[in-house]
Amino acid sequence: NMGSCRQFVFDCTQDGVDITGFELCNQNGYSAVVIDYGATLIAVNTISKNGLIQNLTLGFTNIMDYMKHTSYLGCTVGRVANRIAEGRFTLDGTAIQLERNMGKHHLHGGLKGFDKVMWHAEIQRDLPIPSVRFWYRSEDGEGQYPGNVGVEVIYSLDNDNVLTMEHRATTDKITPLNLCNHAYWNLSGTSSSVLDHEVQLMADSYTATDEDSIPTGEIRDVEGSVMDFRATGVRIGDGISSLKEGPTRGYDHNWVVRQQPDNISARLADGTVLYRVAMVRDPASGRVMEVDSTQPGVQFYTGNWLEAPFCVHQGFCLETQHFPDSVNHPHFPSTLLHPGQLYRHITRHRFTSEAPQ
Repeated sequence: NMGSCRQFVFDCTQDGVDITGFELCNQNGYSAVVIDYGATLIAVNTISKNGLIQNLTLGFTNIMDYMKHTSYLGCTVGRVANRIAEGRFTLDGTAIQLERNMGKHHLHGGLKGFDKVMWHAEIQRDLPIPSVRFWYRSEDGEGQYPGNVGVEVIYSLDNDNVLTMEHRATTDKITPLNLCNHAYWNLSGTSSSVLDHEVQLMADSYTATDEDSIPTGEIRDVEGSVMDFRATGVRIGDGISSLKEGPTRGYDHNWVVRQQPDNISARLADGTVLYRVAMVRDPASGRVMEVDSTQPGVQFYTGNWLEAPFCVHQGFCLETQHFPDSVNHPHFPSTLLHPGQLYRHITRHRFTSEAPQ
């Protein structure tokens, strides 16, 4: 028994469109639930050290809330996650102006990004583990981006309690592309704050930013700062107070993942390498989440702007992705996708819990 995948009607929009949900279950009683609106992860149910099954992600029970809420809960973000300064960049000598949906800047694909569209979906019957594939065609000029882009996201859950998200894309014109999942995690399943969670980030540096969270171009060492999460047992709450008065109101920065041989977590059959990104522990529930990814950066965000029904800092995000505003920083890893290339981004979340005390 490798688990199961169940399709169901999650909700219906005001226009009468059915929103389809998919529940992936493994044989350990863990499950993940995704919906076709925004290719969104709405729940990850895991077992605590005391045997309680609880949802570790922030989400809603109806589609109206997903449609009107602005925090990108659990969704697939694109075409370009994170910020692009003034929504502007140059491609082959042509200036491109994107929508400015965050003050004077572009955020998470603009006014109607991949998080706000209906994706096609199907259960992946040919895979040995519960798996669902979403796909979407982004038309040339959508959100002012060039090229017809075909995107797919595959969610799967195995019996090692690993939730895998694989993103793939192709284009017929050069376009920037930077996909991520925007899940908000709270490993306690119940607490209104994640400040007691302990976070380890496998990162020696981060991209320094201005007061609008736009990278200055400097890659800054974390040594001796509140950005240093290299040790185990560092509480989120320990360093956050010095940032509370600043423009970000907490952590909302991109760390540079240590993509070195000593930090490789997995090497796939086709040669793809995943690196350890983070390990998060909630002492109260005994739950631990390890994050591995192919991506060079991770935006660690502590829910500083969460709105009702949630509390500020009720969840945290580890958005594995390329660096913000990469299109305007030639020394950052490139986010440009060319015709004939395959964009591929794999991120894995592994869930464990400590033995009962």
